[in-house]
Amino acid sequence: MRLNFALLFFIILFSSGNSFGEGSEKKISLLTSDFGPNLYETFGHSALRVLDPQKKVDEVYSFGNFNFLSSNFYINTLKGKLTYNLKAIPFDQYVQEHNKSGQGLTEQILPYKNNQVTEIHQTLEKIASSRNYTLEYDFFESNCSTEIIKILETQNANLSLQAPAQNSQTTYRKTFNEGLNNYPWSGFLINICFGDLADIPISESKQVFFPDRLRKLISFETSNESTYYNPAITRLSANLISQHNKNQNSLLPQLLAIALSIAVLSYLECAKSLDLTLLDSLILILFGGVSLMIIVFWIFTKNHANHINFNLFWALPSHGAMGILLFSKRFKKFLSAYWLITGFTTITFLFIMAFIPQSFPSGLPILLIIPLIRMISIIYRHHSLPIATK
Repeated sequence: MRLNFALLFFIILFSSGNSFGEGSEKKISLLTSDFGPNLYETFGHSALRVLDPQKKVDEVYSFGNFNFLSSNFYINTLKGKLTYNLKAIPFDQYVQEHNKSGQGLTEQILPYKNNQVTEIHQTLEKIASSRNYTLEYDFFESNCSTEIIKILETQNANLSLQAPAQNSQTTYRKTFNEGLNNYPWSGFLINICFGDLADIPISESKQVFFPDRLRKLISFETSNESTYYNPAITRLSANLISQHNKNQNSLLPQLLAIALSIAVLSYLECAKSLDLTLLDSLILILFGGVSLMIIVFWIFTKNHANHINFNLFWALPSHGAMGILLFSKRFKKFLSAYWLITGFTTITFLFIMAFIPQSFPSGLPILLIIPLIRMISIIYRHHSLPIATK
C-alpha cells in the first residue's frame, strides 16, 4: 500500500513538472508572467517554451534580456534607446524563479506541428546564439510580446488575434495604463510624457504589446475557417503578489494636500510678509523639468507615443530658466509679470483642454491650481493689495 502511494506521488510530481504530458511530439507554448513587484515588471512578460522530448530539450526563450539595474534604465526606456536581445532559459529554472518571487505564470499550448516547431526552434536558437542580434525597445512596437508574434507568424498555423466579444475599442494609452495601477505617480508622469498619438484607437493586433492582452487575444482558426479558438490557459505558478488596485485617482488627495499647503503659505506671504522665493523657484524648476522632458522625448526619441504633446501649453520651456534666475535680484522684479503670463496660459489651457485631442491625467487640473495660487499671491503682494485679517 505504501509502495502504491509512493508510486502515485512520483507520478504526480513528474507529470506536474511537464504540462505537455507524455509522448514524443514536439510542442511550443506561450508563457505569460503576471505583474511583478517592480515597475519594470508591472506589465508582466511573455516568452515561448519549446519542448522536444526526443532531444531532451525544454527551453524558454525570452525577448527581454537587459540589465534593469543599469544607469538611466527608465530614461532610456522612455527614449526608445534601450537595447535587448533573446535569452534561452531552462524551463525548470524559469518556473522556479517565478515560484521564488511569487509572480504568477500561465501556459498556453499552441497548435503547431512538429515541422513548424522545429522551424521556430531553429529561428529562436539562431537569434539567441547571435552576439550581434539586438533590438531597440519600444513600448508598443518592439517588446517581449510583439517579437513573439513576429516569430510565430513565420509558421502561420492560422494564427489570429481575436478580441473577446466584451472588449471595447481602446487606445495605446488606455491599454498601457492597465499596467500602472500600483504606480500612480509613475503613471501620472508617463501620461504627461505621452502625446496625442497615444490616444489613437487601435485594433486587436496592436494591443498585444501588453502580455496579458496577448494571452487573451491569441487565437487560431478552426477547420470551419469561420471560427477561432483561444488556447486553454494552464496556471504553472500562483500569483502571490498583492495587487493594490490603485489608479491615478488615488493621487487626487495628495495633490489637493500639496495645493492646500501652498495656498496657506501664499496667504502667510501676503499677511506676514513671508519670503517664498525658494518655493517659487522650486515650482518653476519642477515645471521646467517636465517641459524639458516632454521636448526631449518628443524630438529625440523614436517612440511615436511621445510625439505631438499638448502638455507644453502649460509646461512652458521658460519655467526652468526663470526658476534659476529668481535667485538674482536683478530678475526678481520680473517675477510678478512672469507669474501673470504663466497664470494666463494656465487658465487658457484649463478652458480648452476638453477640446484638445489628447487625454490628460485626472489630477492635472489640481496640479495646475498651484501656479494660479502663486500668481494671485505675488500679484497681490507686489501691488500692495491688502488681504482682510482680523
